[in-house]
Amino acid sequence: ILDHIEKARMLGLPFVYLGYWVSGSRKMDYKSRFTPQERLTPEGWVRAY
Repeated sequence: ILDHIEKARMLGLPFVYLGYWVSGSRKMDYKSRFTPQERLTPEGWVRAY
């Protein structure tokens, strides 16, 4: 993940997309520790804390 962040900085990108996250998945749980996060809801993208 840190290499993704560094590459985004080098390219001048404003964010890094780490892919989707499935709540309750032990294999994907590590993603919940990276903040800030945004989640797609029926109302659109919202910041998740």
